[in-house]
Amino acid sequence: MNKYLFVPIMSLCFFCGSMLSAYANDNPIMKRSVSLSYHLLQHQNDFGVGMSIASPFILDDVNLAFRLRTSLMWNEGTYNMSVDGGRTGWRAYGALQFGASSYTIALAPGVRLYGEGGLVVLLPSGEFSSESTVLGGYGIFGFEVFSSPGFAYFIEIGGMGTGATADKLPNQPIYSNGLTVSGGFRIHL
Repeated sequence: MNKYLFVPIMSLCFFCGSMLSAYANDNPIMKRSVSLSYHLLQHQNDFGVGMSIASPFILDDVNLAFRLRTSLMWNEGTYNMSVDGGRTGWRAYGALQFGASSYTIALAPGVRLYGEGGLVVLLPSGEFSSESTVLGGYGIFGFEVFSSPGFAYFIEIGGMGTGATADKLPNQPIYSNGLTVSGGFRIHL
């Protein structure tokens, strides 16, 4: 995915969520407060774990919140090329995301949708990339299912464009581009 596609992806996710959220209700299970989450995710072929913090809603008419995510990702590649033709292994790198989320009405008691888009900063390992940081963007659609007041499980799917390549590996494969999927739990404080 071209890293310049993040603006349209981000805009689409944000505006679709904003249009639907015009009908937002005040279901007490859907608290409008700071939230913390833990997630498992996959960016293209790379697996990761992470945490995030989201602001309370700042604009009630569009249910707008800001989210900061940090993730530890693992890239699979062929390393140590001088030893027996190389070995496949995993190398860790970091990913930071800052985005704007717009939440919708409750679709059913305790279920709501949202769209989110924003910026990505990758902090690649020197073992597979000569770059110290890579910038890009992302856009996702997600839904939350509240199992009790203030506690929700979530699933998100979307796209990411960074233009990142593992230029120190054979064939210089891309990473953290294309499809992104995550799931986890969120606590609304």
